[in-house]
Order: sequence, then C-alpha cells, then structure tokens
Amino acid sequence: MDLSVTESILSAIRVACGRQAAGGSEEAYTGFHLPDSDWEVWDYFPSMCRHLRQLHGIEDAEYIDSWTLPWEMIQPTTGAGRSKSLFQKSRDGRFLLKTIPEKEFSTLQFMFSGYYDHLVQYENSLLTPIFSAVALNSLERFESHYIVVLLNVLDVGPLSTLQCFSNLSVYDLKGREPKPGHFMQVSDPQQHGVLKDKNLNRNFYLPSDVLPTLQQQ
Repeated sequence: MDLSVTESILSAIRVACGRQAAGGSEEAYTGFHLPDSDWEVWDYFPSMCRHLRQLHGIEDAEYIDSWTLPWEMIQPTTGAGRSKSLFQKSRDGRFLLKTIPEKEFSTLQFMFSGYYDHLVQYENSLLTPIFSAVALNSLERFESHYIVVLLNVLDVGPLSTLQCFSNLSVYDLKGREPKPGHFMQVSDPQQHGVLKDKNLNRNFYLPSDVLPTLQQQ
C-alpha cells in the first residue's frame, strides 16, 4: 500500500469521526465521498464506535488530532500473521489502525452488536475495543480496503511497556486449535517478536477479586 492510500485512510477516519460528532447516525453504516479523492467511504456502526470511545474517555477532537499525522510518521508496517495486515500507529501511539480481509470485515459486521453490548456490560473486559470500522472503495483504482482502529494495548504513556520490562513476553492469542501439521511449528520470539498460542507454556495467576469477573465474561 502506498503512502497516499494510507493518508486517504487516515483522512477517512478523521472525517468519519467529525460526522459522528456533528450528529451521529443510529444506522449500521453511513457513506460519504472523501473530499478531493476518488474514494467512497463507508463508516460502520458510527454511534456504537463513538460510545466505546466515550467509555474510554476519548473526546472527538482528541481522536481526530491523534489521527492527524505528519507525513514522516505515516509508516504502515506489515504484521507477522498470514493475513499480512498493515498496521499504523496514531500520532500519540494510543491507537492502532489495522487492515483486515473483506471476509473478516463481514464477520465483524455480523457480530459487532453483541460485541458492543459485551463491552458496555463489562467495562473491564479483556477484549480490545474497536473505535472505528471503515471501508474504502475506489472504482477508478479497482481496489478496496477494510480498516479497524483498536486501542493500542502496548502503549502505556511516555515509556513503552517494552522499555519498562526487559523480560516482557508478548503473545498474540487467538484461542483456536492448531491446524494439522502445525503443532511443532513454534515461533521464534527473537525473529518475530510476538509469540503465538502454541508458544504458551506458562500459567497466569490472577487476584481473587479479578478471577470471578473474568470467569463471568
């Protein structure tokens, strides 16, 4: 993906947020044309995404400002997963933009209402909140992109988590059964930096007041 497309995605997130602030729609999605471009944008679950941002104390203006990046900070990177998703951090590092396949985006549409209700009911849920879900389509370019904006769970302020803890291990846990033939394919953390389900060989001990809440979820 070239940088101009990434800039269009960032612009779409900002415009969508501004439209939500001006009078959010209760519809499942709303569409608009991105100014000075050939992109049509579809903003999915605008009122729900805005409410999830509000639950985390995120104002519309600061969210827009977070996605107003100088050109030198627009540096999308490719993830280590099979989907080869692209990731882009916000200017302040609080949020993470991720591209996902169309099939996954369709699944997200199907489950988003229940996902939203769960996050509203359980404020301390370990599920990562989604703050934006947009799709861009260009008939001139014959291409489409599907994007979600997530809370960056590894951002802890001025000092990153990795700086605070030298022995920290990062896992990308999906809770799924390994496919046949993949049982012995263990990721090398020195090579990939992020460990997978099959690398998890430790126990986690939680405070007595936290465990019941997680079990209830």
